[in-house]
Amino acid sequence: MSVAILNNGIYSFGEAARLLASTLPDARTVSPSRVRAWFRGWPRFSPAVTHSDYEDVPSRCGIVSFLDLIEALVVLQLRREGISLQYLRKVNDALASEFEIDHPFGRKKIFTDGHHIFIETADAAGDVEMIELVTRLLRQHTIPPVLRPYLRQIEYDPVTLLASQWNVHAGVVVDPRRSYGKPIVNAVGIPTAILSAAYSANAENARIVAEWYDIRPRHVMTAVQFERHLSRTAA
Repeated sequence: MSVAILNNGIYSFGEAARLLASTLPDARTVSPSRVRAWFRGWPRFSPAVTHSDYEDVPSRCGIVSFLDLIEALVVLQLRREGISLQYLRKVNDALASEFEIDHPFGRKKIFTDGHHIFIETADAAGDVEMIELVTRLLRQHTIPPVLRPYLRQIEYDPVTLLASQWNVHAGVVVDPRRSYGKPIVNAVGIPTAILSAAYSANAENARIVAEWYDIRPRHVMTAVQFERHLSRTAA
């Protein structure tokens, strides 16, 4: 069942692919077709890993929500660590069944040791347990698997424990409640694409653009640097 677009962000598969590619240190691209496959599966080959909030919304190119985007981010990084799509599908199903929520990969306290995925819970005595979602293996009183750096970029709602904001780049955030979830300069709330386009259209003069928008030149350059980074990773 689809959800309302307002305050939930909206991204085409192409936009999602560019944002995801920007997180890769080796600047490898993530194709829109790859993102599409995670949400829709490969016909006659393999099923989807997860599903879009907007799968019932007519769209020629396919669209996803902010929480869909975060799930794709987690899937991307776990795949880069060598975790199979088959295992990820099983984990997704186990998380959805355990917590009875959508977007299980968008939930806080997901951990990995590079081989398996764990969720942090507490036993009857209040002691922390790390449960592997497929085999139900417990890891009690041990050092928990490392929380990967890409998860540290995500801020979570303290009540729902679901992702609420992605600090995608220095000074740039993706927040579904602001500008329809498009990347914005966090300090001023203006989309990076708008500031970068104004910079290019005005002889790359950050001071003039800053005066127009009543912001500082460094905010303009934050947007420019991010959009250039997006262009490099999507090239």
